[in-house]
Amino acid sequence: SHAQQPKGRPSRGGSIRRSTPSSSKRSSAQGYSSVASAGSARVQGTSSRTVPTNAHAPLRSTSVSQVNQQRSRAVRKTKRAQSGRRRLVIGICALVLVLLGVAGFVLYQSNTFAVEKVTVSGVQHLTSEEMTELAQIPRDTTLLRLDAAGIESRLASNPWVLEAHVERNFPNMVNLNITERTIAAIVDMKVDDSATSETWALSSDGMWLMKIPDQNSEEGKALAQTIYDDAARALRITDVPYDSKPEAGTLYDNANIENALTIISGMSTDLAGRVKNVAASDAQSTTLTLDNGIEVAFGNAENIRDKERVILQLMEEYPNKIAYINVRTVSNPIWRTV
Repeated sequence: SHAQQPKGRPSRGGSIRRSTPSSSKRSSAQGYSSVASAGSARVQGTSSRTVPTNAHAPLRSTSVSQVNQQRSRAVRKTKRAQSGRRRLVIGICALVLVLLGVAGFVLYQSNTFAVEKVTVSGVQHLTSEEMTELAQIPRDTTLLRLDAAGIESRLASNPWVLEAHVERNFPNMVNLNITERTIAAIVDMKVDDSATSETWALSSDGMWLMKIPDQNSEEGKALAQTIYDDAARALRITDVPYDSKPEAGTLYDNANIENALTIISGMSTDLAGRVKNVAASDAQSTTLTLDNGIEVAFGNAENIRDKERVILQLMEEYPNKIAYINVRTVSNPIWRTV
């Protein structure tokens, strides 16, 4: 008898003969099955996963130039949008300005905000009536048509007025805000070669303010009381020779007056406030009269501080005993006791 070929060994024809179990048993023994679906393949094994059928599809490449072109197109699009918005805003603003201009022109030409009241502030030596008359505000004007610059110029033509500002107070009032000059000195000026003289008020900035009339005259009674009050407290310069005629609204031009004012302004102590009168007949012989009655022959405006120091020293050494001091030559002062 022939011996049986062992199972699993190759036959003489080179093939292996196996027993084929039923499909159900094979599935159960090996633990996997084959399942096909559209667009995917499932790998058989103890665990399964889905592999896309296009896993080996070729990748698309994009060049740097294409990216830059796309970016440039996006930037241009954004700029066009922004430019359009700007043009829209500019157009709206232009329309608003035109409408405001038309409305303003109509309002300017109308009688809206007509001036009905004029007030004056800051005056002491002048009167409100004087300033209102000098301002010359037209009766039919409005706050919008008011010529403020012209009014301020007319007000400044008065020597007392240092500064003038026109203030519009809506709806119908104008205020004239005045800053006045102050009296620095009262000067007795000779009007001719005789003893006749005129009294003039001189401002702190050297402008002739006005001729001061006698307070009991009709002209004097019409002036503000403040003028005479300030004149009584101001420095008085006397004995000025006739060589120039004062004119209100002009600056003084007199060497004697210049010398007297330079002496007072050059003092560093309260001695300047104690000078009540300066006789300025000549620059070399300028004489001061103090509030205690002492006469000081000061001379010209040289060595002011040294002369001032000598005067104060003598007054301290001889209290209430000196009547006269001469410091024209400061190195050799002379004094006289009572």
